[in-house]
Amino acid sequence: MRVHHRTPLVLAVIAVALAGYIGLCERQRPSTDQARAQRLQVFPGLARASVSQIEIDRGARGKSTLVRAGEGTGAPRWLVAPDERPAAPGAVADLLDAIDALEIDRQATIDAPAAGLEPAAALLAITLTSAAGGRPARQVLQIGGIDATGRGAFVRRAGEGQILVVGRRLRDLVEQDPIAFRERRVFAPGLVEGTDALAYGDGPGSGRTLRKREGLWLTDAGFFAARAPTGELLRLLTGLEASAFPERRKPPEQPPRWTLALGADDRARLSVWQSACNRRSDPPQWLATASAGAGTSSQIICLAGDTVDRLWRLLAAADRAEPALLPVDPGEVDGVVLADGDRRIHLRRDASAGWRISEPAVDYAADAGRVDEWLASLAALRLSDQTPSPSRSAPPGARRLILEGARRAEIAVAPPRAGRARVERTGELGAATAAAALFADLDPDPLRFRSRQVLELPRFDVTAIDIRAPAGQRRLKRESADQWTGLGSVDSAVVDKLLAPLASLTAERFVADPRPFVARDTLAITSQRGTEVARVQLELDAQCRARLTGTPAFVLKPETCEALRAPMSQLTRAP
Repeated sequence: MRVHHRTPLVLAVIAVALAGYIGLCERQRPSTDQARAQRLQVFPGLARASVSQIEIDRGARGKSTLVRAGEGTGAPRWLVAPDERPAAPGAVADLLDAIDALEIDRQATIDAPAAGLEPAAALLAITLTSAAGGRPARQVLQIGGIDATGRGAFVRRAGEGQILVVGRRLRDLVEQDPIAFRERRVFAPGLVEGTDALAYGDGPGSGRTLRKREGLWLTDAGFFAARAPTGELLRLLTGLEASAFPERRKPPEQPPRWTLALGADDRARLSVWQSACNRRSDPPQWLATASAGAGTSSQIICLAGDTVDRLWRLLAAADRAEPALLPVDPGEVDGVVLADGDRRIHLRRDASAGWRISEPAVDYAADAGRVDEWLASLAALRLSDQTPSPSRSAPPGARRLILEGARRAEIAVAPPRAGRARVERTGELGAATAAAALFADLDPDPLRFRSRQVLELPRFDVTAIDIRAPAGQRRLKRESADQWTGLGSVDSAVVDKLLAPLASLTAERFVADPRPFVARDTLAITSQRGTEVARVQLELDAQCRARLTGTPAFVLKPETCEALRAPMSQLTRAP
């Protein structure tokens, strides 16, 4: 067989030529995935940030024009032309999402009339602004009917003959009533949260004002506003939306039935007429004008009748003095100060460990549950006789309660007289009374908040027990897990009964009793964990007061006291 020696050289030349062709010609072409993505997009290369205007023309059913008006807080601002009313950011974002993600499912094989494109159901025109400042570009899409599957819609790009099928999401958005793109929120975001006054009127000649000072709302009479309806009122105002937009262009000439102004400078105003908003209004919708904030013009809107009723009911309910002692929610409180002359205690809420006593300096922990229960009991206490008071100085001997947190409150309670205690809350223009027990509840004694857990003694760590009781004395020593020396005729189960309450001994309350403590029963226990030996002594007096090594006197629950004394008596009486 004859071999041609030039064959390898020819093949090498062909390979080099192919490589050069790929490098020079194919490198600039899009990849298969890129080409497919461009081929499937209805608006290939559309830059969302360059969209400056969107027009929707539904013929006799109405037109919508959305115009980009600059950048807002974290997102573009859009207006609805021709009235240049604010557009709803969510509605515009949905429309842009649908345009940006619009892909071609397939090419239709039917003609334009059958696809609902002659005439088209709607026209969508998108104006794109060039970053380089060139002439704006305009892309138009004809939108027709829904395909046989019910999931797609027929479209055609202006100037092209191909009829395409796309997902019907864009068609559904375009088919909305033009007012669907209008901003329905009555007040601008953050306006209600930042306002310091709510001036409202219920009919001509009426007018009252709720004012906010240092985070707390005050009634027109100068008392703290009722907290629950005030919170509900602010939530309603924050989310207040127009129920519809009226056909008329001007408000009635007669004075409005209800008025509401936000802020001491009337930054926003709402006026409502008890006049039907549109010809067909069931349930009732009242005509209103609203300015959403400083620098905005009033717009005419409709408000649902039941929303208007609820709004003014809440205004009236909030304009009543808060009957609860605490003008703030206990859950918001992160610090408590109790003061009585030179005596003072400061509690601080720790995010991880609960409450702690920061003043005075003590070597024991606070009972977080006890502090929470105490605050809850104060929150449940109701005031009475809330009347304006010319005197604003704290009465002699008053105890003070200061609540710290996002909102601060200070309360002074005078020593009780005739079963009642006078209460004055800083910031109010009046005083009230409460049950006499409130004065005792504000005693700045840190022992009130000391942890009630006084002893945790694992039963199997105990090595020796010394008991002294009226019936006698007894010493017990552990020989093994359940074997004790010194039991005499008593069963070892009695020792288990004695040790059971000590595993988690809890005080009912601590006492600062001036009477001398006379021990009746004494229990000295030696325990060992590893090489560490500990000794603790518990004493009980005749009234079930107890004293433990290193703690002040405390009171045990009667059942706990009996659970200790019964086995002690049984062990010391045994022969």
